Amino acid sequence: MIIVDIDFFKIINDTYGHAAGDCVLKSVSEDLRKTVRESDTVARWGGDEFLLLLPKTNAKNAVGLAEKINKIVGNHRYDYGNETLAVTLTLGVAVIMSGDTVASIIKKADLIMYQGKQASRNCVISFDGCGAKIKSMI
Repeated sequence: MIIVDIDFFKIINDTYGHAAGDCVLKSVSEDLRKTVRESDTVARWGGDEFLLLLPKTNAKNAVGLAEKINKIVGNHRYDYGNETLAVTLTLGVAVIMSGDTVASIIKKADLIMYQGKQASRNCVISFDGCGAKIKSMI
């Protein structure tokens, strides 16, 4: 599972308006949808967050996909009216372990994503089954 958060999304809304924010949300969601496999699920999770469910994916492949998504979105320029907006993401990756519930795996991915936010933003952060953190910054 990956939780994706758009960095500084409030600044986009405050600077360019909520219609610009909506445009960015739609465009980022389309980038996510185009990047994942057909068997994966992309869902909007919160105001500027998305949840990606990646069945039959190990930690290494999930981190690799998160890094690919981060690069694609980071290189994309989103057009809104006369403005061109750059967007970065912070992504938290968690692997479902024995005993996890839907709530616990979402909580793990969310907590690890927030650690990435506090550390630097524009990064992929994960932990393996032993709780070790793996951080990748673009």
